[in-house]
Amino acid sequence: MKFTSAFGAAVLSLVTLFGAPQAIAATVTFEFDKATKGWTDQLDYSKSGLDLAVTGMTTNGWSAQVATSTGGGLGMCNVFEKIFGCPTALDQDGIDNFAVLDEVAVLSFSKKVTLKKLTFN
Repeated sequence: MKFTSAFGAAVLSLVTLFGAPQAIAATVTFEFDKATKGWTDQLDYSKSGLDLAVTGMTTNGWSAQVATSTGGGLGMCNVFEKIFGCPTALDQDGIDNFAVLDEVAVLSFSKKVTLKKLTFN
């Protein structure tokens, strides 16, 4: 059985707040459906003056590496999976759970935001 919440072809839309409520709000969309150059500690995005850092971790606080793949979206490779080289067979195109190594995507923005929409595929 597969336990995955994938960011496959995910689109993250949010409204940034620049001091004034709703009056000066802008919508920014980040897409995680382009391949990155392998596993890394952090993925960095920037659009319309807003920076986004995506990192991975497990629910017990261990770090996980992140990558995106074309058509697969955001994936995590936790410390257990890294022992085996982060193979696709261990469901690397997703955010999955395995015993105490439940994976979590951490989204850190450079400004205060209101999350309007998060789409999972």
